[in-house]
Amino acid sequence: MIMVSRRKLVTSALVGGSGYTLGINAVTASEPDLTWRMISTYPSGSVDSKNMKNIFVPMISQLTNRKFQIDYYDAGELVPPFGVFDAVKDGEVELGHTASYYYYERNEALALDSIIPFGMNFRQFQAWWHHGDGKALLNNLFEGYNLVTFPMTNTGAQMGGFWRKEINSLADIQGLRFRLAGMGATIIERIGVTPKKIPPGEIYEQLKTGQIDGAEFVGPTADMILNLHTAAKYYYTPGWWEPGCNVSLYINREKFMTLPPVYQQALEIAASYLGNYQLAEYDAVNANSVKILLNEGIEIREFPNDILEAAYEAAQEYYAELSEQNEDFRIIFTNYSQFLMDQALWSGVAEERYRGFMRSLV
Repeated sequence: MIMVSRRKLVTSALVGGSGYTLGINAVTASEPDLTWRMISTYPSGSVDSKNMKNIFVPMISQLTNRKFQIDYYDAGELVPPFGVFDAVKDGEVELGHTASYYYYERNEALALDSIIPFGMNFRQFQAWWHHGDGKALLNNLFEGYNLVTFPMTNTGAQMGGFWRKEINSLADIQGLRFRLAGMGATIIERIGVTPKKIPPGEIYEQLKTGQIDGAEFVGPTADMILNLHTAAKYYYTPGWWEPGCNVSLYINREKFMTLPPVYQQALEIAASYLGNYQLAEYDAVNANSVKILLNEGIEIREFPNDILEAAYEAAQEYYAELSEQNEDFRIIFTNYSQFLMDQALWSGVAEERYRGFMRSLV
């Protein structure tokens, strides 16, 4: 029997067929011993926190013969949850894990690194990044902020949040206060809702006490970790503002450029691996979480068509306005939207009929 060490097996599996030369033998004694700090937007106890500590951090060590170590900090431990962008950009820390749409108010084009309403799902974003122009366009954008980014974790298609009251029409959401981040907040405001940007760790209390009328975070499992299902009864779908939210690995560009190539590759490979792992985890556990929610009396509802239609129209109007005002957004969005339309054609041909049939069996 041929015995293969777990460390060698993991490394080989990650880089096989990728074109990378990274491997145990590639990290020599001459490479420096480094310890970098990594911060996050996401709180202790979240899926993101768990996987950073248990997978990403050990994998970087493993891929570099324990010469490159990461000290990971949950949201609020070093900087506020939404302070990741500036802290990494300014070199206060080397690494961050956050969603770029949290910072779209400084440049709306940043949201295209994460998600925009009625934008790409996980597979479409991966196709655009790796085989379209996404990587080059976004790298050029982030270079201006002294950042390097890699796609990292992704939620897949999200839910439309927990609401304290039943929603049967566009009229029912007028004036309601809803926790929503990113560009979706702008769109939902245009159709009559007051958006509230609230860090994940504070959502439950504000929903429970009625400071807000509804809140979205991710999907069944992540929302249950925050106990949102104990604060509101009605759970809506789809999360049209986040059909597949990419959460990025941020790296200070100046410090990234000083890394040995094998360390740079380790960061990209580990980020990619965790992205696929965590989405698979969400898919696996969300199915069971939906059953738990239904058993506990949560009512899963679909948004009425007039809300989806109004939101889509408002989104397209907003994108047209941004394209006139923001050159960064115009350049990236033009490419992004054309790729999305091509992908929508393909996914409709290959999968939609099949999905519809399988859902009819449930």
